[in-house]
Amino acid sequence: MRRTLLPWILSFLLAFVLLSGCATSEALRSARESFDRSKAAGAEVKAPYEYHMAESYLNRAEQEAGEGDGDEARDFARKSGNFSGEAIVKSKGGNR
Repeated sequence: MRRTLLPWILSFLLAFVLLSGCATSEALRSARESFDRSKAAGAEVKAPYEYHMAESYLNRAEQEAGEGDGDEARDFARKSGNFSGEAIVKSKGGNR
């Protein structure tokens, strides 16, 4: 019984690790795209605080992902995306 259960447990753990890695990659990709959109909108000048916070959180997310801490990487990527979104909103409404 134990011999038949062990491969299933190992398969489940491997799948979990791979899926969490995919989630981290997707979070980083999304945060990078959002940051690039804020940059294209001129947020560096029109919303400098939000822009630089987004950039800092994105850099930290990439650092954490490189160190293998997916949970922290996804959290920082989410924060970066939030600041990028705010920067985009302020950039488009900043010059009236």
